[in-house]
Amino acid sequence: MRASLQRFKIAGQIGYHLHHWDGLANFVDDGRVELDTNVVERAIRFIVITRTFCPAES
Repeated sequence: MRASLQRFKIAGQIGYHLHHWDGLANFVDDGRVELDTNVVERAIRFIVITRTFCPAES
């Protein structure tokens, strides 16, 4: 049972990395690409704050 759980964990990790492979390849190929999302989070902060204080009417 323990071996099957370890295989499941490894399979999950491999699947995760394969899912994000294109982004990782872009990061490695182009040194200008940032690995973290702070730039994006700062850029959309205004949108999120505006939506919080001015909710859309239904």
